[in-house]
Amino acid sequence: MVSAEVELALLSFGLVAALAWSLADHSASPAGWALTVSGALLVGGLLGLQLRLRDRPDGLWWSLGWPYETAAALARLVYSGVVERHPRLRVIAHHGAGMVPHFSARLGMGPGFRQVKDDLPRPPLEYFKRFYADTALFGAPHAVRCVLDFFGPDHVLFGTDMPLGPPESVEATIKDVDSCDLVESDRAAVYAGNAIRLLGISLA
Repeated sequence: MVSAEVELALLSFGLVAALAWSLADHSASPAGWALTVSGALLVGGLLGLQLRLRDRPDGLWWSLGWPYETAAALARLVYSGVVERHPRLRVIAHHGAGMVPHFSARLGMGPGFRQVKDDLPRPPLEYFKRFYADTALFGAPHAVRCVLDFFGPDHVLFGTDMPLGPPESVEATIKDVDSCDLVESDRAAVYAGNAIRLLGISLA
């Protein structure tokens, strides 16, 4: 049912962004991946560990569950060969792609890679760097710098998580990005240019 709705939105109405039902779920319908051949843009929405942690009083589902789920979903796309098989697939991972940029060395050499290294023609980090990430990290300039260093300014989009994020998240995120001392062309790409290009927005 979900994959049918996504297909209708993408192919019938021309939408370029879809909420992925659960990239972290191995049972997600393979039919959905057929859409990636057309270069569909997927914005990941994840379910799993964060839901199992919601009953805890410490909010771990939000602070740690969410970035873990994001990283796990992206890793599964890489290690399963989905990214290799669908080179036109574009994925925007929210919250700086979770743990990926911060634990990139482990992702590039750990058990996950060793189990699939004979099946992937390229090093795993090359696939991870095909993803896009936003800057919704709520006032953590060191984390935004890490995201920019890993993905490169051409694969990072300004995002704040509004209206769901903290009230000060917009101002905090602007300060985060500006603290990275990007050259003007890279700064413009992060703030607007990358989103315009990915979403196919016409400014004419």
